[in-house]
Formats: sequence, structure tokens, C-alpha cells
Amino acid sequence: MGIESMNEDKSLLDEIDESLRIENAERFLLKHGKAVVGVIIAIILFTIGNVAWKHHVITQNQEVTQKLLEAGTLAAAGNYKESSAVLEQATQGKKSVNTLAKFKAAENFIKTGEFERAIALYNEVVEQRAGDVALQDMAAINRVVLATNHNVAVKPEAWQELKKIYEREGVFAIMAGELYAINLSKTGYPKDALAILDAIAKRTDIAKEQAERAGSIASAIREGEKK
Repeated sequence: MGIESMNEDKSLLDEIDESLRIENAERFLLKHGKAVVGVIIAIILFTIGNVAWKHHVITQNQEVTQKLLEAGTLAAAGNYKESSAVLEQATQGKKSVNTLAKFKAAENFIKTGEFERAIALYNEVVEQRAGDVALQDMAAINRVVLATNHNVAVKPEAWQELKKIYEREGVFAIMAGELYAINLSKTGYPKDALAILDAIAKRTDIAKEQAERAGSIASAIREGEKK
């Protein structure tokens, strides 16, 4: 058989195969046409919806970012109450942006002497579900420091949260442990406080300054116990 004849046979087979495919496709469409069209429409609608949602998110983030910038400008000019009002409008953004807005609003309240309102915002950050753990830990520390410095009552669970942060070994574990130890010392548990501080001071996997600070606090507690 010549090469030319083989090519003709292959071409014929390809045509037959293509015809069968078209025929099968036609039969399939006649039988399942409505379902196929329905699936195609569903895919198109899904694509349109997905694009629309992404556009909504991008637009929303741009608006929230603009409000954060506007609030920052107002705060820099000393207009803290106006800044807080703008920040309240930013609470419909993503949780991460919403959290940052709350931190900024809390800062404004601190500058206007509204410490309890600032603490309330920190509480919201700590208690929110599926939030950024580092930001939640920072809020937990901020509320305790703020309350202690301005004679605002600190709830027992706030101190327990610091203990959890210390035991969890997060970004702010050392600071949380030190604050928790100081409170233990003030509330009549100096031995427990020293156990935490001495453990921190002996660590070699943290910054030298952190270890030295824990050692200094422990020394101060020991001196206080002698008096």
C-alpha cells in the first residue's frame, strides 16, 4: 500500500470519526439540551456574580481606606471626636480593617480622656470571632495597661486573658507574662509572680532586653517583699 493511499484512508477515517462525534453531540443535545443550557447559564451567572462581588470588595476597601486616611488627618489636627465619627463609618469593612479602625478610635478616645470608651473598643477586638490573634493580644494588653494607668476597674477575665497569651507563646507573650506577674504580686501572690518572671529572665530564645526587664521586675518584687 502506497503512502498516498494510507493518507487517504486516514483522512476518510478522520471524517467518519468527526461525523460520529457531531451526530453523538446532536443526539446528546436533543436529549439533554435544557440541562446543558441551564448549566451554561449557571456558569455565566456565577462568573458575573463573582466579578461583581470582587468589584464590590475592591470598591468597599477603597472607601474604608479613604475613611481611615481622613480619620488620621483629623486626629493629626487634634480633631479627635470628628476622627472617631469618621472611623465609625469604617466598621463595615473587612475585619482586619475594622479592627484597625477600632484601634485608631480607641487612641482618639484616650486623647480626649474617654478611657472607658477606649477600653470598650479593645474589648470588642478581643472578643471578636476569627480575628487576627496578634491584634487581639495587643488589644488585651492595651486595655489592661490603660485601665491600670487611669484607675479604671479591670475585670478578672482581662488578667486571665494575659495569662493565656503568655502560655500560648504569641508575639506579645513576654509582655503579657510580665503584666500578669505584676498583678499577681499586687494581689498577694508574689511567689507565683516570681516564678513567671524568673522563667522569662532565664530564657535565651528572646531578646536580651526582654530577659533583663523581667529580671529587673523580679528584683523589685523581691525588694518589696523584704520591707
